[in-house]
Amino acid sequence: MAAGANLTYTLSYSNSGSANATSVVIADTIPANTSFVSATGGGTLSGSIVSWSVASLAAGASGSVTLTVKVNNPLANGTLITNGTYSIVSNETTVVAGPTVTTTVTSAPILTVASTDAPDPVAAGANLTYTLPTRTSAAPTPPAW
Repeated sequence: MAAGANLTYTLSYSNSGSANATSVVIADTIPANTSFVSATGGGTLSGSIVSWSVASLAAGASGSVTLTVKVNNPLANGTLITNGTYSIVSNETTVVAGPTVTTTVTSAPILTVASTDAPDPVAAGANLTYTLPTRTSAAPTPPAW
């Protein structure tokens, strides 16, 4: 995942029991080093927690919601974004937490170099100039020469 990009989490939920669940609430805390972008399915942000209220979830029913966050930029290459504080609860159950999910941030520069010559063709004995432009997809870093 590139620093500055959007990261989307899909939270799948289900009721594999034999009775309906009422007043179901799904919650997810915005991971560190990210900022809230959006949530589907009526998710609302309060502080750093996004929650979804599901009136009831019938036995055997399932669904999913998504949470989209933007990864902070700049972040050091290899930084881990950890989402481990999401859960579901109902009137009939205690809180059930989901497993931790980690995403590695990539922030390494991607450099290229090419050369051009002018004039082309060049007359024997004339000066020839080579131009070496550089490009980077990240902030330039001085060479360590």
